[in-house]
Amino acid sequence: MAAFTRHACLGGVLTRWQPMLSSTTMLIIPSRGSKIKKPPQKPKKKPTIESVMASIEAKGFLRSYKPYQPNQNVSERLDRICEMENISTNDMTSIEDMDLRFKLFTKCNEEFKHCIPNSKLVEIRTIGDLRVFYQTPVITTTPYDALKNLDLPPNLHVQQDYVRFHPETDKLFNGKTAFPRSATFVTGLKYKTKYPEYIPEKPWPIHLKYDLHGNKID
Repeated sequence: MAAFTRHACLGGVLTRWQPMLSSTTMLIIPSRGSKIKKPPQKPKKKPTIESVMASIEAKGFLRSYKPYQPNQNVSERLDRICEMENISTNDMTSIEDMDLRFKLFTKCNEEFKHCIPNSKLVEIRTIGDLRVFYQTPVITTTPYDALKNLDLPPNLHVQQDYVRFHPETDKLFNGKTAFPRSATFVTGLKYKTKYPEYIPEKPWPIHLKYDLHGNKID
């Protein structure tokens, strides 16, 4: 059968004998010059701006921002800065000039002690946008920490400063733990200075010394 197939390929009569080969051996060899059609693939969906923004928003609620609480005279102080820089205090005044933006934002940072982050620079295009930014408080309290200011039900208790075991500070069991040789790691940079780590010494591996004859050396 293999010789017959080879003879058909060399003789150029594969097209005539292909139905017979297909029905007998289920071996389909494409003719010379023909192309094998691949199954159509589904087009990949490109990420949209809305999906990217939703992904960034879902990454976390706490950023490395400093807390900021605006005063009641923020608007008057901002108008005073604009007058010093010869800028109109109208909220529709555009501040597109780069040198003007740098001088104005620097003065506002010195006055309010609140710097504009890079993610907000593109949103501030007018004096009104700048006014809204400095009138908006920045709250860095996590939802867990905010629970202590709420009126909780009597069957719910939130422990703000939890206790971590450390043999030097434990007074209840004189430094003895129920989980011997278990370390307590502090992975967060914020809490490394608040909660000390405890890494116990491991008694293994025990390195023993032997001589060339296999005798233990004390």
